[in-house]
Amino acid sequence: LRFMSSKPPTAIVMMNMGGPSSLEEVEPFLTRLFTDHQIMQMPFQQTLGSMIAKRRSPKIVAQYAEIGGRSPIAQWTEIQGKMMVDHLDKTSPDTAPHKAYTA
Repeated sequence: LRFMSSKPPTAIVMMNMGGPSSLEEVEPFLTRLFTDHQIMQMPFQQTLGSMIAKRRSPKIVAQYAEIGGRSPIAQWTEIQGKMMVDHLDKTSPDTAPHKAYTA
């Protein structure tokens, strides 16, 4: 159900932590994750975070290789956004149309 309206869409912002889009991006992604003070805090974070990322990367690369070589989070977030838009368009026509954006 899509609405014919000159009214701008109501934004639905879908957020996630992201993920590597290739096997080559796994270690840099993990390094950013483990060294980010906004996500976690630990002593000697830059050094320890980098070491943890380097040590975990081979195992994580193998796991991502088993599921297609990339994180599925972007694809699933897009699917959830479309489903959310469809649901809100039906259940909340006063705020329709809705449009999902991934941040």
